[in-house]
Amino acid sequence: MQLRKRRRPSPPDAPDALSRLLSIAATLRGSSAGQQPAHPKLLVVSGAGLSAEAGMSTFTSPGGLYARALRALGLPATGDRSRAFHYSTFRNKPDEAQAFYAEIREEALRAEPTRAHKAIAQLDAAGLLQRHVTLNVDGLALAAGQERVQPDAAAPSSGGVVELHGSVLHAVCRSCGARERMSDATARAFKRARVRGAGEARPAELMCGACADGRLRFAMMLYSDGEGHLITPNAALALLRSDACAAAAVLWVGLSFVQSASVSYFTAAYRASRSSGRAVPHFVVNTDAEAMFDLASACADELHDDVALVQEDAATVLGAVARAAGLEDAAQGDEEP
Repeated sequence: MQLRKRRRPSPPDAPDALSRLLSIAATLRGSSAGQQPAHPKLLVVSGAGLSAEAGMSTFTSPGGLYARALRALGLPATGDRSRAFHYSTFRNKPDEAQAFYAEIREEALRAEPTRAHKAIAQLDAAGLLQRHVTLNVDGLALAAGQERVQPDAAAPSSGGVVELHGSVLHAVCRSCGARERMSDATARAFKRARVRGAGEARPAELMCGACADGRLRFAMMLYSDGEGHLITPNAALALLRSDACAAAAVLWVGLSFVQSASVSYFTAAYRASRSSGRAVPHFVVNTDAEAMFDLASACADELHDDVALVQEDAATVLGAVARAAGLEDAAQGDEEP
């Protein structure tokens, strides 16, 4: 669901937000050498803007995923642009929807981790990351070297990436819940299913190999997803809250806060961190100040001076954070000489 902006409040005045963030990062020095400050780690929550530089389409941009999905599914371009990604649409047009998701998979397979992805993975490898929670479904955090964390009781106390909305690179059985890396053959079968004739048998590639009875679907969360528990356990939000309480700071990277889901995640984490009795600062990392306006508008008067905008690109900020924490910038080697 897209949020309607009602007013344009001014964001909290934070002219030195990046300096404040780097000062916090500097306090993380030495934690990987065995010195453990009370709350030494950073929590990163990322959205589509993190992967845009890698070539992944964003949802809301002109010609982005919302617009393309509406055309692919034969839906009107007026009204709620996100409805092509609603569970009700998936149920009404399963073959058409999953054929389009297969196109997103192809885009994800062509993409490569950005300098920002690599900087997050570097912080994780050094033991300086509370968690990376991503709304992206492209698998680029894993490609950068992070380990996927299942958000349940067995989750480690810190580290790894939680794919909050699942992954377009995986399939899940709608009956038994078995999850598997999607093969090219399965993806091709999803694309062919769009033109499957009436009464034609469903291809074997689209049936679960574990239970041999259930149908596969992309392991990607949809709006109001009636099978969401198969994608992400309900404990995921509780883990986000606890991570926010434990973090030295929370970085919201590449999120426009136009969508209600990202605002609800921010609200959950922000309220939890404020109620913890600790002063946990939150930094919105985005080149567009509109992201902060949208967040402030959605949250009304709930934001305080512990929320600040860092108006820089993600790679610049995360690389600077890594250096401030005493790490070499892993992204430097990607730059042109």
